[in-house]
Amino acid sequence: MAIGDDRQDSALSKRQQSESRLNQLLVEADRVMDRLKVDWEKYFLGIDDRPPEQMMRDIKRIMRDIEKNRSLKTALKFRTQTIRDRFTSLNQYWMRSQRQIEEGTHFRQKRKLSLIEKEQALRDRVTGAPDPRRGDGAAPAGGSGHNHDSQELFKDFIMARAQCGQPIQGITPDKLAAQLRDQADKIRQATGANDVRFRVVVENGKPKVKAVTG
Repeated sequence: MAIGDDRQDSALSKRQQSESRLNQLLVEADRVMDRLKVDWEKYFLGIDDRPPEQMMRDIKRIMRDIEKNRSLKTALKFRTQTIRDRFTSLNQYWMRSQRQIEEGTHFRQKRKLSLIEKEQALRDRVTGAPDPRRGDGAAPAGGSGHNHDSQELFKDFIMARAQCGQPIQGITPDKLAAQLRDQADKIRQATGANDVRFRVVVENGKPKVKAVTG
């Protein structure tokens, strides 16, 4: 009788360990997929030159481990299916977009050259740094020098919004430049400051471009 009890206890312990491991894997899968969403968007936007290959290997390994640690509990079965469906949906989107990029048919890739030109315009309009191709050294209308490189400012803002789970569609260097130019003009009129600088900050989980007067 004692032997049978020992076997039951051993089986129960193994099941509990498997369920605990499964729970850890599901949490890890969610975390990695959240990070992957940011990294893939950075790649699609041209901020990163390469897709997140190592992290994709990590999530596939995690998904394989999840399949090895099944549970009879309804809650864990539901969570497992939810994670499985989420990964399938995201992976299909990522692979389809990557294939379109390789084929030159991805809509963001078609806009890439335009974005590069707009980022150059942002350098003139926001930082006051002249485009080296112009050679005239003239500061743009309404702008005074800022200490943050315009391309980095635009990229930092996009990355901050993506990492905070906020939409990044429709944000362009032109729109950002116009907003900052108007903001700088209002600050100069209100404070009399000549030097208005900008930097990206996250306050209460919300990214914003903050002005600093000198």
